[in-house]
Amino acid sequence: MVNSNLKSTSVIARGLNVDSKLMFQNLMKRGYLIRKGREYVLTSKGYSVGGTYGRNDQGDSWVLWDFYKITEALGISSEYVDLASSIDSIRKRATSSISKLSQIDKDRYRRGLERGTAILSSELLLDRYTYSFAEMHFTKLRMLFNSGPLSGIIDSVFNSCPVDIIDYGCGQGFASIGLLSHLKNVGIVARPKSATLIEPSSFALQRATRYLAGNLVPHNVDFDSLSPNMLPGNGGATKIHLLSNVLDMGGDKYSIDALAATIKQSMSGVNYFLCVGAFKPENMKYFASKFPGAIDIYKENTELLLNSGKPCCYVAHVFKVEV
Repeated sequence: MVNSNLKSTSVIARGLNVDSKLMFQNLMKRGYLIRKGREYVLTSKGYSVGGTYGRNDQGDSWVLWDFYKITEALGISSEYVDLASSIDSIRKRATSSISKLSQIDKDRYRRGLERGTAILSSELLLDRYTYSFAEMHFTKLRMLFNSGPLSGIIDSVFNSCPVDIIDYGCGQGFASIGLLSHLKNVGIVARPKSATLIEPSSFALQRATRYLAGNLVPHNVDFDSLSPNMLPGNGGATKIHLLSNVLDMGGDKYSIDALAATIKQSMSGVNYFLCVGAFKPENMKYFASKFPGAIDIYKENTELLLNSGKPCCYVAHVFKVEV
């Protein structure tokens, strides 16, 4: 089983808002790494705190750390760590990657996205998706999290009790990243107890676990294969269910009824469902109707203007269910 808490030095540095060069220097100063030529090499002390190596098919290798062990060794409480890669760095990386392609390849990968509904099967497709849709995703998520009723609820929940996040069709983790970025922007230091990531694309799921840190529970399944035991049960935490740009595809790509039934079998305590998309508010209404006693908190159906000047549709529905 892959340890989803393993992160590269650079990813951990970004999460700590520390320059990666300073991070490497700090690790060498404390005896966890040494430098051999152009490479960093683990010492026995580095291995003792969960250090290991990641490798790719080209034979390249790099140091990986168990997130919890290395932050503890460095005297950093993970409760106060910014767990998400920055939105700007994610978009810049994708832009840099796609800009190196020929126009023919740019168009080919764009078509491979199937208007954002394809199960992505390569790193370049992930980059093309980010290049094409990340601005739209994060703009809608900011609108959602900053909406008056919801913003106050998020602040209150995270400041008063443990929280489990369930990110459905998480892709590269944009919804979770957007939520964590919101917490940082409003000065909330508490972080989720866990984040369950559900995604049919193994490539997207692996990238999500690289972008995020903390207690991640990834499941490489589609919604029709999702089972109740994959979701957090009765653990005393409030649950925030993130459904970003997935209910739009309900009925065509999966059964909304089956998804709701699976969720209900695992539900306990207080649950907030944060649904956002580009169209089909009727799907969101239908999904909410599957939860008896659901209390509507926020609804919106409007058009937003992106920073790039492009318009995008914004549909949102937030409701609460208490079991």
